[in-house]
Amino acid sequence: DALPICTLLQYVSQGELLEGAVGDRVVMSVSARTKRLEGCDVRTTGLCQGFAWSLVRSAATVLAGERPAALFLFRPASCPQWSEELLPELEEVVGSFREALARRGIALAVVGSIGRQVAILLWRYNLVAQLLRLPNTRTYLASRGLDVRDARHLMADLARRLGAYYAARRDGAHDAPFPHEVGIALGYPLGDVIGFIDGGCEICRGRWRCYGDANGARRRFAELDRIEGSYVERFRTGTPLGELVRA
Repeated sequence: DALPICTLLQYVSQGELLEGAVGDRVVMSVSARTKRLEGCDVRTTGLCQGFAWSLVRSAATVLAGERPAALFLFRPASCPQWSEELLPELEEVVGSFREALARRGIALAVVGSIGRQVAILLWRYNLVAQLLRLPNTRTYLASRGLDVRDARHLMADLARRLGAYYAARRDGAHDAPFPHEVGIALGYPLGDVIGFIDGGCEICRGRWRCYGDANGARRRFAELDRIEGSYVERFRTGTPLGELVRA
């Protein structure tokens, strides 16, 4: 059965944070070795730890300021001592992370769900804004019907398209078209995104499919893998999440 978490977490995408949620400083102090967060019980600590692990494993390169955005699936059942009765508390935890990251220039939106997993979109407005200063990129995004006035409007459009995709999947439309233009925000080269959408001749693949500069793509794959591996190891050995978020 599908987890009814998309509805429960919808407020997070809309920016409506619950009062009394775990504090900014507290959620940023979590690490893989945290036994109990200040002012939190063991269950809340487990929720914070589980969500932080998902951020580090799936969005380390955004936390490090090396990619504009990341899209990943968070599985609540990965949190220690998880049970569905903790859903309301998980709302507060995700809202707390959203608020804490926003103060560091990183936005977080819940854009949908698949089965028992939640789709999370994470991005840095400043890096998305840099993409929009590239004429070819801006022109292509506009040609795809996206609002390119600024980073906020662009990401809102992409979040809506992703939300429509996950909603269609949830309703049984397994052939629902994925908005592949989001790849540009994820840091994929424009030529590779166009190559994929237009059905070009793939040269190599890694974190994305390459249709142009294979050597450059392989170097970038290795660089991102190195950053991600470093972040996972640092978090695992006790570095707090807050120290992993580049200003």
